[in-house]
Amino acid sequence: MASLTRHPTHPSGHAGKRITILSIDGGGVRGVIPSTILEYLEKTLQELDGPEVALADYFDVIAGTSTGGLLTAMLTAPDAEGRPKFSAKKATETYIKEATVIFPPLQWDFRGLHNLRSLWRMLRGPRYSGNGLIKIVTRLVGDTRLHETVTNVVIPAFDVAHQQPVFFSSAHAKKDPLEDPTLAEVCRGTSAAPTYLPAVHFTTTNDDTNAYRDFHLVDGGVVCNNPTGVAINQAIKELTAKARDSNSNSGRVDWTGTYRDLLVLSLGTGEKAVSYNAQKVAKWGVLGWLRNGDGSTPLIEIFSNGSADMVDYNLSIIFDSQYSSPNYLRIQTDLEKVDGTMDNSSLTNMQQLVSLAKDVLTRKQTKRNLVSGKLEAGKDSITNEEALRRFAQWLSEERRCRQESQVVDEEPGISFAS
Repeated sequence: MASLTRHPTHPSGHAGKRITILSIDGGGVRGVIPSTILEYLEKTLQELDGPEVALADYFDVIAGTSTGGLLTAMLTAPDAEGRPKFSAKKATETYIKEATVIFPPLQWDFRGLHNLRSLWRMLRGPRYSGNGLIKIVTRLVGDTRLHETVTNVVIPAFDVAHQQPVFFSSAHAKKDPLEDPTLAEVCRGTSAAPTYLPAVHFTTTNDDTNAYRDFHLVDGGVVCNNPTGVAINQAIKELTAKARDSNSNSGRVDWTGTYRDLLVLSLGTGEKAVSYNAQKVAKWGVLGWLRNGDGSTPLIEIFSNGSADMVDYNLSIIFDSQYSSPNYLRIQTDLEKVDGTMDNSSLTNMQQLVSLAKDVLTRKQTKRNLVSGKLEAGKDSITNEEALRRFAQWLSEERRCRQESQVVDEEPGISFAS
């Protein structure tokens, strides 16, 4: 591994008091990219602290949209002993094995017939029934409820009845039964991508008051395909609420309120290398926006990529302005020489995505150039592998400081990772 001496050996902020956040973008089967990267992080943490540790032991909040929400659920659902049910490695294996259940391949291989059938499905309804997704999430997380996750989670969706985003939070679920659906229901809601999977309806109830709440949900990517900003805001909101409580004297109340005390890892699922020219787009009607000749869905690709990049751009500026850029690590890649469509579940494509993720680790860190649209490496950039290993060391040190200080948050909401 190359030397890191020209880069910070410690993050900004106060040891033992930093909020640690993991955020995972949406992207269908491309969720295997962040899961593969997380395999490397988890392995590194186990090398540092022992084979029994899991990712959820190091993050105060894990957030995920759509496929990122599914990965979040797997990493935080408890087993019989209250430990994380899935390792990152097991999550990757699950993606590879079960992708065809959620996105069953069409039976015709001839591209013209494939596109015609896909287009016809989109015109008359979602491309997939959603039955496979129900089957998978039920098997993976069972009847686990949102409040039972082993660390705090934030999973976005969009409520079409109220025309507003919904941020499913385990911290809120611990306080209000109406915000405590099953983890399987949350997974279905955040993954209901328009044109791909049907919208999801379910109801939560409060048995003590007989109150109920209806949810009518589509994919969280409609509002935040990159949920990093939402995760930060929800964590800060929870801490601010605690600080107002005069009876609260937890280790989290003295958080400084600056981004210097955040440690954030944000993982993309890759961006499809598709571009359109204005002359062509100007002629599109409804069908053109829903289906391109290469199999992509331009409308979804555009708002997903655009919103994700703006979150990254804004956070980069904020962290940089507070002299804490190393505290924010974003790993994203352009999808080169692979099929970036979110529903190509073939074994060959899944293996190619895994190979891409491993290759991304060897590449230098990049930032999005908002003029060219390209991901560009800086002159002094280290590789993603080096940055991730350094981040693992910081997570390990943060956890150790908390244990040595015996700081415990006994109230519901944001809590220290154990």
